[in-house]
Amino acid sequence: MPKKAKAKGPSIETNPEVVFKHTGFYPGDIIAAPFGTDFELVGVEVRQMWPSGDGGQESEAEFSRAAVTVKAFGQLKSGMQIPLRPTTPDEFAEMGYSRRHEALHILRDTKRHQEKFQQLLENTMPKPKKDKPAGDSKEKGKKKK
Repeated sequence: MPKKAKAKGPSIETNPEVVFKHTGFYPGDIIAAPFGTDFELVGVEVRQMWPSGDGGQESEAEFSRAAVTVKAFGQLKSGMQIPLRPTTPDEFAEMGYSRRHEALHILRDTKRHQEKFQQLLENTMPKPKKDKPAGDSKEKGKKKK
């Protein structure tokens, strides 16, 4: 039996212009959610649903009526990605989603920078050599009379 391919997650668009157009926020923004927690906006999944035409021949009027469905995704502090209910900037504002203060963004970026710097230091610093007990290596080769 052939192996089944695992279902991949949604293809999330992280282009800042596309995300801002559909949510009113930029990717990486810390958003205060109405359910009482903060999350980081990851991006949006945009799907275009084209109307079925006559044998694939669509007029320009039908081409302009393509329906667009949007799903926004956020990431909690635990690392779990969650889909968000609102799909337009107006819905985000009406439901109570708001961008957190710039100071929180600066603190988050500073913490990430410090973690990367610490990893870099750990990778570049030579590991200490293990010390051998003093006098063991010289006495092994010599025989006592």
